[in-house]
This record gives sequence, structure tokens and C-alpha cells, in this order.
Amino acid sequence: MALTNQNQASQTSQAELNQAMAVVQTAYPNLFTLTANSGVEPTAPTALRAQLVQAASQLSPGLTDLPATLIDDVASTATGALMQIDQAKVDLVNSVSPLNTTPLWLDQFGEIYGVARGSQTNPSALVSFTGPAGFFIGQGFEVTDGTYIFQTTQNMTIPASGVLDNVPVVATTPGSYSIEPYSITQIMSAMPATVTLSVTNNQAGTPGQDEESDASYRARILQAGMATCQGTPDFIRTCLLRVPNVVSRSISVRLLKDGYSVLVDGGDPEAIAGALFESCFDLPGLQGSTEDSGRNVSATLTSGPDHYTIQFVRPLQQHVSVTAHWQTLSTTPVADTTVQQAVAPPITSYINSLPTGAPISLLQLGLLFEEALSPLFSASLLSKLAFEVQVNGQAIQPQPDSSLLVGDVEGYFTIDPQDFHLVRD
Repeated sequence: MALTNQNQASQTSQAELNQAMAVVQTAYPNLFTLTANSGVEPTAPTALRAQLVQAASQLSPGLTDLPATLIDDVASTATGALMQIDQAKVDLVNSVSPLNTTPLWLDQFGEIYGVARGSQTNPSALVSFTGPAGFFIGQGFEVTDGTYIFQTTQNMTIPASGVLDNVPVVATTPGSYSIEPYSITQIMSAMPATVTLSVTNNQAGTPGQDEESDASYRARILQAGMATCQGTPDFIRTCLLRVPNVVSRSISVRLLKDGYSVLVDGGDPEAIAGALFESCFDLPGLQGSTEDSGRNVSATLTSGPDHYTIQFVRPLQQHVSVTAHWQTLSTTPVADTTVQQAVAPPITSYINSLPTGAPISLLQLGLLFEEALSPLFSASLLSKLAFEVQVNGQAIQPQPDSSLLVGDVEGYFTIDPQDFHLVRD
């Protein structure tokens, strides 16, 4: 009986809803527009004009008895206005998607998907402290590489082993400058004379980032919308993208013969461990690096009375410098500084967008070079174009019969704008 009453109530509510929608539809024709696969389509001008004349005739009977030229003159002007209103409706409805919505609505979509827009971040690194067991290192403890000062982000204590690994530190100075491995070696905070404490960073740090662009934020929201269920690579990426300061292009989920590994750079190790605990169904199958065990990062996560050690891989940052050797047959004088200003941004942007494990394409570098110079002179006037690429100070050559420059499979490329050079020869 109770189930019957619930069904009757449900049917009554649905009937009331249908009746209310019918009233609104009568008062505002075409308000509820069916959306096709291509989105809402504009109404044909002839249909708008017919609707206009019909509505006007209902309000003023005998209107059609007026001279046709007068009716046509007024109706044509009004139809033009209706076309603009109808197009505004089409643009509004079709923009309700992370793919093409306005920046304001994009932030709203981010809240729905649980993805916050990335804010400006300072460079960061993971350091290791070596000192007496039990020595307390408070939040804000300062270390330096001789140029920039870094502060710890949480309170920590050196364990019985005397070595405290994977301590996150953040630079006090903003910027996208590089942090070389083993460069953070000096203690800045005051220390007791009886305590010997050393520090170093075994890997390169993570450069700072500007406030996230709409394009990058849009891509992350679309990625979040692709999440399916726990344990899938898409869901793992979605959870990692929610961690503040994570480098989105560094995320990679690799399936191995007997498990899988997750690569991610930036962000707090404990926050990353929490995201992996949430997203990974098979925690025992989560493995470390197969290339270099020094890239492995682990953090202990507590859930109730249980403790879990979560392991992930911090991908290697491969610092790139590019020298373009070029020459032109153009008779129009072009200053080297002008070419530098035109070419450097697209090439550095391309390299700094490559995901973990992706190679650098010499063909793509050439295409970007030609496109950047197109406002100055035709690409057909380029008489020479060759690229010399170095990774971490070492020249790198393409693979045989290929134009791809392959780096470490567990690394991603980074380049500073000042590391792109031009040589006209």
C-alpha cells in the first residue's frame, strides 16, 4: 500500500510539473528549445517574421489590411532585431559547456567538477635533512641555494635513522627560475652550536607558475569530466589535478606487467598520497620507478587505525636550451632582436607544454619558426634553418631516420625563454 501511494504521489508530481512547463511554454514560445548534436540552431528569419506578424495580428486585428509596403518595412526592421535576440539565445545556450564557456562560468564549472583554478605559485623542491635523531624542524625553517631562500611548509622531526627525506620547501621569491639538483645545501635559520645539520635536494626543483590560463583550466575541467570510476587512469589523473601546485603535464599513469606506476611532479607529497589513496583501487600494485630508484617518493597515509605507505615517481626535469641557426634571402632588413621576440615565445611555449615522456619534434620547431616569421617575410625566403638542442648541458641528437629528440622516459622538458638563442650564419 505504501509503495502504491508513493507511485501515485510521483505520478501527481510529474503531472504538475508537466502542467507548469506547458503554461510557461505557452507564455514564452520556443523557450524550451531542443538541442541537437551541433547545439542550438538559430531560427530561420522567415519563421521569425511569420511569428512576429502572427503575434502582432492577434494584438491588433485588421493589421494585415494595412498597405503591404508599410507592413514589410516595419516587419523587416523588427525581424532584424529578433534575429539578434535569437542569436544571443543560441550563443548563451551553446556556451554552457567547459569547452566554450565564458571565464566566469568556467570557474563555476570548476566548482562543480571539484577542480580549482591554479593560482600563482613560487618554485618548490623536495630536500633531505641529515642530523641528530629527534631534532625538530619547524614550519618556516629556512635553507638556501646561495641565491634564493626556501622555507619548509610543515613541522617535522628527524627520525631515528638520522635522515629526513622528501621535505617540501617553497621559495620566498616568485618566478619560473630553475632549481638545480644538489644546489640547496645551506642552512639559513639559527642553529644550536651543538647540533650538526645538513641539507640537500637530490632532484631538480619545480619552477614557479603564473596564474593558470583559461585554456589550461578548461583542459583540466574537461579531463575531470572524463573521470569514470576508481582505479582507471582518467580517475587517477582527475584526483591528482585537484592537488594544489601539481604540474598537470607531469602526470602519467603507466601500466606495467605486474602493476602500474604513477608519475607526478609538484604538490605536497602527502596530498599526492591522499589523491592516490582515493583514486587507486589496487594499492599493492602501485610501483616505483623502473629506471632509477632515486626518483621514488613515498608518504605514509593514515586512515582510521591503519597506515598505508603510498609510493609514486617524481619525473625528471630535463632542462633544454635551443640554438637556431638560420639565414634568409629577404632583401628587407630584419633585426635579430625582432626575430628573437617573434620566435622565442612559441618555441618555448611548445617545449614547456610537452607531457612526461613526449619527445621534441624538430619538424614542429621548424614549423613554429616559419609561422612566427610569416608577418616579417615569407618562409620561402628562409635559406637555412637548423636547430642545436642541449638537454642538461649535453647535446642531443634525433634517433636514426627520425626528427624526434627523445629524452628520459620518466622525465619532461623545461626551457627558460633566455635559453633560446639565434645565430644568423
